[in-house]
Amino acid sequence: MGEGWRYEREHEGAASSLDMAERLCNTLDKFVLQMEASMAKSVRLDSQLESRLERAARALGISQSELIREAVAKRCKEVVRPSLAERLAPFIGCIKTSGGRARHTGVAFRRALAKKRAR
Repeated sequence: MGEGWRYEREHEGAASSLDMAERLCNTLDKFVLQMEASMAKSVRLDSQLESRLERAARALGISQSELIREAVAKRCKEVVRPSLAERLAPFIGCIKTSGGRARHTGVAFRRALAKKRAR
């Protein structure tokens, strides 16, 4: 079976070595068959980087594709940070206050708009 296929028995949670025909035909054990979508990308590596990739993947005991995916995911996480709203989501609404000055911000905003429009 190609990379990206995941197969588990619902009750046992263990992977099986049944072939595709048996997986699709067996309805008694409630099999779950899922295909994880993936996109193929091409990258050009110089010979030195290709050699380092091969050695690193071998040392880690993973495929070169997996090493590349992990490296790209790590770099993307560094560069494309979650939005401020996403980072603050766990904290929004956690603190209850009597409002203080924030209670009057609507009034102050309306006054500022009225002044601006009067100009």
